[in-house]
Amino acid sequence: MYQDIIGWSGFFFYSICYFPQIYGIYKNESPELNMTFMYLQFLGASSMFTYGVLKTLYPIIVLNAFSWICVVFIIIGMLKNKKENT
Repeated sequence: MYQDIIGWSGFFFYSICYFPQIYGIYKNESPELNMTFMYLQFLGASSMFTYGVLKTLYPIIVLNAFSWICVVFIIIGMLKNKKENT
């Protein structure tokens, strides 16, 4: 049962992660990636990776491990660029 909760939490994070990005693009007219979007992507990938491990779903494990690594590199780059621009 707890495995399904982890899977549904991953679904939740992946689902809501787009709203801050959409809001930033249309409301603030900003083409940049929103940090909240990236953090929610990180949480979604982490949750879905855990779900894949618990259920032994290799495509889910590989996909979300790759997504997690990409998101980590993007967040590090965003933070690095933010420090350099201030």
